[in-house]
Amino acid sequence: MPGSESAPIRLEGGASGRTLAQMPSRTGDRDVGPTVVVRGRGEAIAPTRAASTTSPGGKGGDVTLNFAGADIHDVIAAVLGDTLKLNYVIDPEVTGPVTFNVSRPLARDEVLPTLEAVLNSRGATMVQSDGIIRVMPLRKEGKAGNAAPISREPASRSIGERTEVFPLRYVAATDMQHLLEKVLPPGQVVVADEPHHVLLVQGSPAELQIAEDTVRIFDIDQLSGMSMALVPLRNADPEALTVELKNIFDATRKEADSNVIRFMAIPRLNAVMILTRSPHYLQEARNWIERLDRARNVNERKVYVYNLQYSKAVQVGQKLQGLLTGLDIQFKAPAAPAGEGTGAPGGADKAEAAAVPAPPPGGPAPPAPARGPQPLTTRAGGEAAGAAPADAQTAASDKGTGVRVEADEAHNALLISASARDYELIRQVLEGIDVPPLQVLIEVTVAEVALNDALNYGVQFFLNSGRGQALLTTGSSLTGVTPPVPGFALALTGANAQPKVVLDALSDVTQTRVISTPRLLVLSNQTARLQVGDVVPIITQSATSTVTSTPLVLNNVTYKETGVVLEVTPRVNASGYVTMDINQSVSDVVNTTTSSIDSPTIRQRRLTSTISVKSGDSILLGGLIQQQDNRDSSGIPILHDIPGLGILFGSHTNSAARTELIMFMTPHVVSNDAESSNLTQSVQRQFQDVLDTSTLVQPRIPTR
Repeated sequence: MPGSESAPIRLEGGASGRTLAQMPSRTGDRDVGPTVVVRGRGEAIAPTRAASTTSPGGKGGDVTLNFAGADIHDVIAAVLGDTLKLNYVIDPEVTGPVTFNVSRPLARDEVLPTLEAVLNSRGATMVQSDGIIRVMPLRKEGKAGNAAPISREPASRSIGERTEVFPLRYVAATDMQHLLEKVLPPGQVVVADEPHHVLLVQGSPAELQIAEDTVRIFDIDQLSGMSMALVPLRNADPEALTVELKNIFDATRKEADSNVIRFMAIPRLNAVMILTRSPHYLQEARNWIERLDRARNVNERKVYVYNLQYSKAVQVGQKLQGLLTGLDIQFKAPAAPAGEGTGAPGGADKAEAAAVPAPPPGGPAPPAPARGPQPLTTRAGGEAAGAAPADAQTAASDKGTGVRVEADEAHNALLISASARDYELIRQVLEGIDVPPLQVLIEVTVAEVALNDALNYGVQFFLNSGRGQALLTTGSSLTGVTPPVPGFALALTGANAQPKVVLDALSDVTQTRVISTPRLLVLSNQTARLQVGDVVPIITQSATSTVTSTPLVLNNVTYKETGVVLEVTPRVNASGYVTMDINQSVSDVVNTTTSSIDSPTIRQRRLTSTISVKSGDSILLGGLIQQQDNRDSSGIPILHDIPGLGILFGSHTNSAARTELIMFMTPHVVSNDAESSNLTQSVQRQFQDVLDTSTLVQPRIPTR
């Protein structure tokens, strides 16, 4: 199509034989590569010139289509049979004359879409089946198609009116349709066929010539008219320099020319990309970049502010001091928590800033900061800590030669006094340390199982027996893992790996009681603690004072936590396994039988273990068996309590109840916000299902 050829592209700056990815990366003292320049024509539309016979893509066409009042069967035969040598079948309902002309010779791969567009305008279409092209009405295909049919009959057309097909290359068919509808006379038929990227225009030769000229002018490669330059930087930050360049050109250009030049930061290459329609703007922008990218001494000490997002400033500072021993880092932790300041809170976006240079030993003090924009750049959020300038000047006055790091707890930031070379190394380490931590959702089910004749040897023996395996739901299995001491551990795996599977199996043979079902969301390598119960006062000592005439009883009281207490510390490894340090205790209050002090006794069962399980699988911990002996007496009041003779007037029974405490734990690794949201919605749905339940399900009666 005329105007579609790209102008010759010329590379300047000696970049021949080198790719952009081979340019030197950003370092403290770096050699930057050459500036890569691509000059365009500087034209937004194609110039008016004679029509070309070259098809899109630069390949010449050899098929010319020109039909005036021809029968549609003859057109199909000429195109499909004679030209393309294809097998075809025509539906008898496809009839009528066709008049259309293609403005330029077509390549053979363009002929079939062009014919289909013409058929669509006549209410027909083509489908291919078993190597045969079938021409049929659109309604028989079961859909109306993307091109609207032309409803005007040949008798109503003016003399010389015909249909012409315009293949498009760069502009969308619907966009060109809207443009032609404004250029052509009202009522002109313009059909956009988006699937085939063509336009069908019906009109007189003069109207079709207007349409052809319009398509030729506007259907061009916009990018070929752009001039581009990739300018590597030696010292400046590309994102900060991009903002400065935009402000400079916006202030010096008229509002209509504000978009004539654009700047894009390329942090990976430490370069700035310039895009403009006017080639002469390239040199002006490069001159400004040269002025702003001022050289600096990489050994000159400056103060940088690094805002941490996820880690604590004090902990990261201590890690730097231990890791980078070659830099002689002197870390200073805050003496007291700082509660003042107006900067961004902890967890703000990362920022790095160059402040006032530190003075040399014995040299003059640095000049006061100038008014206006300071060389403080922000990588993500756009704001730096408000207290950074004052702290930076204080640290900059230090006359030491090593690297000084100070933690600012109020803003969760690190103030780093170092050379550009040293800071570049520290910044890379900080970016590797300050990453989003993984979270673990831990689902816990604590249950108490009554041990009867079927479970005389405990839960583990029953589940590993043939009867226990038979009661488990299909799709789940129990495998042994390294057991805690004391107790046992079983991993529940499979499609139905849920604690309910084991509890249902146990409830068929005995009574089970769920004590607690907590859910904890905790960071990896952090400890979560959950307590559900009471704090009970316990008298540990009792004494009677004899100083006064009236004896006074003095009691020493301590408080003990009872109920369910769970402490867990998960650690996630790279393979998706979760290692958990578990400390679980279940305690209750009973009457004391071992002391004369009137104070309750705390009956406690504790389980401490370290286990490793895959995310999503359940682990079963147990083996803590407790036996409670009960003695009941009944008989004639007063008489059955007489020592020696009471047995004649009453009866005494002794019984023992044995229970075992088991605990299920299911960890789920939460690596991003989407997984956290999905788990939260899952918990909400479970609670909603409970609230929507109108009737309570009766517990199953254990079989004897």
